[in-house]
This record gives sequence, structure tokens and C-alpha cells, in this order.
Amino acid sequence: MFCAMGIRFIALDLDGTLLGEDGTVPVVNRRAVERAAASGVIVVLCSGRHHADVDCIARDLGMDMPAVSSNGALVLDSGGGRIRASYLPGDTVAPLERMIIGNDARGVFYTDEEVVIHPDCPVIDWYRRRDRELRGMLGLTETGDIAGYLERSGGRVLKAAGVSRDPEAIARLEEAAAVLGLGVTQSSVRNLEFMAAGTDKAAAMEAFLRTRGAGFPDLLAAGDGRNDIELVRSAGVGVAMGNAVETLKAAADFIVSPNTEGGVAEVIDLLLDGRLDIELLRA
Repeated sequence: MFCAMGIRFIALDLDGTLLGEDGTVPVVNRRAVERAAASGVIVVLCSGRHHADVDCIARDLGMDMPAVSSNGALVLDSGGGRIRASYLPGDTVAPLERMIIGNDARGVFYTDEEVVIHPDCPVIDWYRRRDRELRGMLGLTETGDIAGYLERSGGRVLKAAGVSRDPEAIARLEEAAAVLGLGVTQSSVRNLEFMAAGTDKAAAMEAFLRTRGAGFPDLLAAGDGRNDIELVRSAGVGVAMGNAVETLKAAADFIVSPNTEGGVAEVIDLLLDGRLDIELLRA
């Protein structure tokens, strides 16, 4: 196995990074990922999406890939073996739902088996459509009382999100929910995502890399959102997409083209061709 700069692993965010605006993997990115895998580099999908959704994208790529999902709450090795799972403390679920509703947002809660969502959530149509595309694999459940439903079903929450079309509502929610002591991030300006304290993509990738006798210097990571900042900053090579939020661009070693212009393929080709001079780019 050989790769320039000693990079042995590539972690790729999905939405706004590997995926195009239609939610599929563009041909140019698909070919670049296939080339990386053929060279011996291990490509890890690293997303805020539910693991059933991430697994579907890996299968579409035709690869048996490790995956980080729910912003790091679940880490699966290739073949689906569980490396790490972290859950919201049970006593935070009900107050979090109340805070989401009280701050003019609606909730989406991920468990191992399903996605539980308020019926009037602004993203309900996307989840309904995606669950149909995945033939029910999201296990989509709609209820106005998420905490009550989860208490009855025994579901444990990997990730929760408050969603609103009003950025001010999201800001109020972040301030109010601080008392719960949860990990907080965003993958979109219209949501606020909650995981167990200490849970993020960087911690998840560190856990995965340890299973391979590797560390962050062996990793190239690419993303576009606030939920990618820790990972991009920690990686041996940190990449921000051209469409990334400014805080991520500031944390990255360099910036590539937007996801709509094949930025992932751009950085993979630079890396595999030995044309990625990180010291020059940092200068």
C-alpha cells in the first residue's frame, strides 16, 4: 500500500462534501473513491446521517466501508462490526424535547433501530421520501411525544436534532439547552444537533483509527460544516470544501472546489498523484 504523505485513511463527510446537491455521489467522486480504495487507502464515510442511510450510500458505492454516523455517536467497522456507540443520558431526552418545542423548533431523534420525528417538523417530507427510498430501513416513526414514545419502546438516543426555519429559534435553543451538558453541533443553519458529551466525528475517527494501529497523522479528512471542524482540525491533512462554512475553512489546511464541482475528486487525485504539498499550502 502506498500513498503520498503517508496518508492511509480518508474520512469523507457526505452532505455538502461527497454528495452532490441531488443527494447522490457524482461520477467523478465515485471514480476517485474507487481509485483510492484500489490504491489501498481506506475510505471512511463520516456523517451526521443515520447509520442505515450511511450504509445505503456505501452499498451504492459497491464497497464494504467503515462508517461514522450520527455525528460520531456510532462507529461501525467494515462488515458492520460495532466499534463504539454513545447515547444521550436517558434523563436528558424529555427535557431536550421540551426545550426544542419551547423554542419554536421540532425534533428528530435517532436510535439504533429508527428515526423518531415530530409530524410537523420542517424536514418531515425529506425523511418520508428518504425512508421510502431506503424501503423502510430508517424505521421512520412520527409522534408528537417523542420522549414518551421512546420511554415505552426502550429506544436509546444516539443523536437528536432541533429543526427550525428560523435561525433565531436555533440560537435560542442552543442557549437554553446548554444546561443539559450535551455535545452540540450543526450540519445545517436550520438545525441544532445533540449527542452525548464528548461525542463528535474526531473522537469517533480516533476510536476507529486505534483499531487499525493508526492515528490522526495517517488521516485526510474533508467536510463542509460545523460538525466537521474538530475532525478536519485534528487530521494530518484537513480539507474544507469550497462551499464550507467559514469557521471550517479557517480550521482546514487547504480548501478545494465546492461539492458541486468535484472537490472530493480533486483532493483525492492530488493526494494519489503525489501533488499535494501540504507544507507549501500552509505557507
